[in-house]
Amino acid sequence: MKTKQRLAYIELCREFESAKRRVKPEVEEKVNLGVLYHLNEFCTKTVKSNLDFQGVLQKSAFNKTVTTYADKVRIDSVVLKKMFQPVISDILSYINSILKQKVAKGIDVVLLVGGFSESKVVQDEIKKAYPKFRVVVPFDAGLSVVKGAVIFGHLPTTIESRVMKYSYCATYTEDKKQIFTQLVTAGDSVPLEHYVTKMIMSSTDVLHVKIYYSNHKSPKCVDDCWLFAEMPVPTPGQRRTMLQFVFGDTTLSVN
Repeated sequence: MKTKQRLAYIELCREFESAKRRVKPEVEEKVNLGVLYHLNEFCTKTVKSNLDFQGVLQKSAFNKTVTTYADKVRIDSVVLKKMFQPVISDILSYINSILKQKVAKGIDVVLLVGGFSESKVVQDEIKKAYPKFRVVVPFDAGLSVVKGAVIFGHLPTTIESRVMKYSYCATYTEDKKQIFTQLVTAGDSVPLEHYVTKMIMSSTDVLHVKIYYSNHKSPKCVDDCWLFAEMPVPTPGQRRTMLQFVFGDTTLSVN
């Protein structure tokens, strides 16, 4: 459906986006998706099974947990909750990795934002995992990211610093030696317009600079990294070249 009936697939995603917020952790009930017409059309025309969606459903492992009624597909909340588990596990694992860092010492509040944070299932699992924390879900949590983007668009200096997702390194040749140097470290808080300056001695007319990024805190060589960008820097008649790597903005700049 995703490749052959794109509009139907988008409609299915919209229905699911709405349905996943209606599932309640302690209530066993069916959740309705208004996509039966699209699924019937897909089964009869694209799959060419001579069966509508209900016919295909009866032959599947979900014949007792997924049913149809009028123009709706009805799914047991138990089935939907199972879909949540891999994602929730990833969320909890990521929160744990943050809480292990020194900068997280003393944290006692978890603020949930984004559309998925409106899910009662997600909220309940986080509260169970961190009973000592106060879990806060602001009004219109799904719009938090959009509002933040609008504020940033009007006033970029609202963001004073950013936590680096990756470590960044650079390589270049200095007096016929290949140099590998780390610029910033993953997890560090970097202020806006943070300059890292390198003075390079070069005997060539062009300095070839490559920038790498890595998940490692302290990558030792390019084998620990992925290539991010490369650029030739003209150095005619100069032996000393000053490079400035500017971090802290939405993009990495090099002067």
